[in-house]
Amino acid sequence: RDGLLRQLHTLKQCDPGIRLCGDMHDVHRIRVAVRRMRTLLLAVRKIVSPEWVEPLLSGLKWLGRLFALVRNLDVQMEYFSRESEQLKARDRRPLERFIRHLQSNRELAQQRLLDEMASARYMGFVSKLRDAAEAPDVVNLKYTLTDAAARQFRKLRKAVRKLNESPSNAELHHIRILTKRARYAAELAQERDSKAIGRFIKCAIRFQDLLGRHQDAILAERYVEGFLKYQGRQQAAFTAGLLAARSAQRRQEVRAEFWSQWKRLKKRGNHAWGG
Repeated sequence: RDGLLRQLHTLKQCDPGIRLCGDMHDVHRIRVAVRRMRTLLLAVRKIVSPEWVEPLLSGLKWLGRLFALVRNLDVQMEYFSRESEQLKARDRRPLERFIRHLQSNRELAQQRLLDEMASARYMGFVSKLRDAAEAPDVVNLKYTLTDAAARQFRKLRKAVRKLNESPSNAELHHIRILTKRARYAAELAQERDSKAIGRFIKCAIRFQDLLGRHQDAILAERYVEGFLKYQGRQQAAFTAGLLAARSAQRRQEVRAEFWSQWKRLKKRGNHAWGG
């Protein structure tokens, strides 16, 4: 209940900033809040009734998609603006034109988002979510939050065990999602003030951030492909090559750390939840 209400408070805080000026930080915070709520509900699925949790999960999935397009465009603009600062003036010009193109798309996506936020469906779901958060329908009193957290860690450990020495990009992204779920579930279980759980959470955050850098590099390469299709010029191709090489290097740096970081997280998890 507390976890859901805290995320709902974030949603209410950020709502005016999006409606009034399309603040990119508020868009990001709401998207994170929606993801957190969905992950929390997945973690406690065995504790609450299906009639209570399933409509909320479905609605949160829809809510996440509402903010996804605007957020993705914000991330692209941030990425290309940051990368352009590292380039010479001649190589920067194609990127500046592309950033203006992204800004135009962002304005259209923002208007579509505002239309959805003014809809009865949006207002109705937020109201339903608030009412549901106030009174979770707990049906399995024997299954504790600690059990839920341990289960999420075991799912993560099992998924990593199936990986070969060089996992695919999709597999690493899946591991990142499972790490996030294990971390959020651990935060729920931390009420018993376990130092072992606290150490696991800190280690999970570092591992999640590591895999996040890998996913950012993957997305950056997709952005570069979109940039190249939009520009279609020789100078743009040269600039795209520089950006793609930089992203590839970041991916390799993450992969070089992956297994050593996982061993640390696995050790913390085994200590917190049992080997």
